[in-house]
Amino acid sequence: MAIIKELQQLAKFSDPTLRVISVYVRTPSSDPAQRAESMAFLNKHLRLAQVLALEPEAARQSLAQDLLRLEQWSATLLHEDPQGTPVSVALFACNGADVWVEFPSPILFENEFTIMDRPALRQLARLDADYTNALVVLMDAQSARVCEVVLGGLLTEAYFSRQDADLPRLGGQLRYRRQIQEGDYHHYEEVAEYVTAYCTERPETKLILSGQGEILRRFQQLLPPNAQSKIIDTTALDWRATHERILRVARAVLEEHDRQEDREIVQLLLESTAQGGLGVIGLPDTLLAVNSGLVHKLVMHSDFQRLGWRCQDCQYIGSGKENTSQCTICNGAAIAVELGEAMVTEVLRRDGFFEPVTADARLAEHDGIGALLRHP
Repeated sequence: MAIIKELQQLAKFSDPTLRVISVYVRTPSSDPAQRAESMAFLNKHLRLAQVLALEPEAARQSLAQDLLRLEQWSATLLHEDPQGTPVSVALFACNGADVWVEFPSPILFENEFTIMDRPALRQLARLDADYTNALVVLMDAQSARVCEVVLGGLLTEAYFSRQDADLPRLGGQLRYRRQIQEGDYHHYEEVAEYVTAYCTERPETKLILSGQGEILRRFQQLLPPNAQSKIIDTTALDWRATHERILRVARAVLEEHDRQEDREIVQLLLESTAQGGLGVIGLPDTLLAVNSGLVHKLVMHSDFQRLGWRCQDCQYIGSGKENTSQCTICNGAAIAVELGEAMVTEVLRRDGFFEPVTADARLAEHDGIGALLRHP
């Protein structure tokens, strides 16, 4: 999901006089009970938010407008035709700063409702990092199907075909066979051009290819090196496979690819740290790097949860083991935060990146967190 620019832009927004409402809500069309639970969740938090006594007046007015709009928004979202709604939605609202940003998602979020001086971005950042777009290309000598898998859902399908009947039978059987082979080549070429253009426009895309060995070999030869580098697997899907079957295979391939990438990023992090290079591991050193603006990519277990605090004056982030009411750097007022959320937002605010990884014993020995640092 290529939303990193939007994430970094949202992370830069904060206003000490206003509050941002961040909402993550599940809206699956196939689960009425979940939709009812989400509606009850939102209604509860909307009621609680209405009694908040905010200062100054501009903050109260902004929050009141946001809550009114959110009430109308949630009623429409959770009561309209379920077939027309996404599986989940993230929303960020601050009326006083003219902020209202929605991110529909076919992947389930955890229900979340927060009111802070900045957006809560960890779930959305995890979505951006964890789910990769893919093209599933099913090839045979006569036809091709190119299926676009985005965020775990099948979005579009392009179909390519050539008709042997259109080829004239000239010069005997050998000549006819050669003409068919040339027709095959042009057929592969057309599909390769489509796939190459797609990957150029969406460089994060991965390729999953399916077809007989010789067909795939000839097709891959027509792809430029940058497109070939995006191939993560070849499989033996039936050309007539249903969308459900294609999606199951694509998800399994992408999940295994993500796990492998997680193992590789942890290995790179450990090697960079051990060699005295651009890497740190463990909470103290990682937190120091985050506060110093040195982090290029924050690497964190997906389930990382720690208590922490953030100074409202100098924005320094501290761990829960320290004083949570007064900043240890400038003696300013500090507020309690979830440390993972605060660190992710701070890294994004400085145009860095977030890489959540599945539990890894090697990283667990170091608090489940580390960072690759910027080049000096």
